[in-house]
Amino acid sequence: DSLWKNHLKAEFGNRFIDEIKTTDIQDYLTRLYYEDGFAYRYVESFLKMFYLIFGQAYSRGYLPLDLYNRLCKNKDTKPKMKTDEDLDIVAFSNEECAKLDAYFHGTNAETAYMLGRYCGLRINECYGLKWNQIDLENGVIHIEQQQQYQKGIIKLVATKTKNANRILYMNDVLKQYLTSCFKQHE
Repeated sequence: DSLWKNHLKAEFGNRFIDEIKTTDIQDYLTRLYYEDGFAYRYVESFLKMFYLIFGQAYSRGYLPLDLYNRLCKNKDTKPKMKTDEDLDIVAFSNEECAKLDAYFHGTNAETAYMLGRYCGLRINECYGLKWNQIDLENGVIHIEQQQQYQKGIIKLVATKTKNANRILYMNDVLKQYLTSCFKQHE
């Protein structure tokens, strides 16, 4: 509702649905992303809203099948988000990492932050770890399950895929941090 009220209505509200062209949407999304500076994923939600609107218009008979197919089904003609270099992985600078280190230091999320920073663990994998999966002597972590919230209960469950079960090597910073945590745990 807010996407419509705050953004789409001003641009498309006075137009009939069958007057909207793929290029209109493409130009609008491009403007939102490149000129207005909205985040890629946020702008992508606008595209999903268009698909929803066109689907509803078609199901109610406001949009003919050929136009619906051109706007929503045909990969060559439907509006889509352009792949952009902004989707590349961008590393934090040393200064940004130092700020994050300071922010998480001493908090109850510090261990999850350290595991994410140095091993790339997903948050559910961090909270699914047990001490017997951390081999401080050999500097490895065995990822075998993850924590999930299911039907009001926090559970340890299997990882999403077989490839998610893996062995990760710790760098010296993480190994030293986890060794100190293990000593406090004993």
